Amino acid sequence: MDAQLMGEGISTVKQLLASFAKDVPAHALERARRGMLASQAVSFISSEAWVNALLTARVRGFEPDTVTRRPALLQTVTAESLRKEFEGCSQRLVVSITADEGKARPVIQAMSQP
Repeated sequence: MDAQLMGEGISTVKQLLASFAKDVPAHALERARRGMLASQAVSFISSEAWVNALLTARVRGFEPDTVTRRPALLQTVTAESLRKEFEGCSQRLVVSITADEGKARPVIQAMSQP
């Protein structure tokens, strides 16, 4: 386990989230929205895809009609609402690490110190 690389990786993620917490560029939001809408347009071409989407929505605590309303919901996302979400993510960053506990624990503990 390389503590330096892990620290650099976490630092990079924190910096990225912090930059989006300050400003979500309008062009980035529109590009992401277009990509998600295009993906949505071709993702439900089979009954299986619909069933999976409905089950996923239910498991995640959403009403089934959110699957059909997804394009409209995507249109309501604003740069300010995303900025607030990124700010929250940067404040409560959770990282999952898969490693040998004996090697990873001291590294993680060292990184957790202020």
